[in-house]
Amino acid sequence: EVIGALWHEKLNSVVSLMFDRTAGAAFGAVVGVLEVAVCCVVGLAVGDSTPAGSNALPGDRGSVSAASRPVAYQRARRLVARP
Repeated sequence: EVIGALWHEKLNSVVSLMFDRTAGAAFGAVVGVLEVAVCCVVGLAVGDSTPAGSNALPGDRGSVSAASRPVAYQRARRLVARP
């Protein structure tokens, strides 16, 4: 009976450890697949988005450079360069 009890205890510890690791690995794989799916959904949503109308740049270089300057800089330039 003593040997059977020791064998039962050892078997229980090995089996429980094996199933804990197996369940952990399976759960980790499921979580990993879900993480990849979320990354794919975010990537598709970003790629499918349309740019806002205000992002369009003018055709000539002068308008582009004026559009890229801060508004305060443009006001100060107008005050200094008055006729």
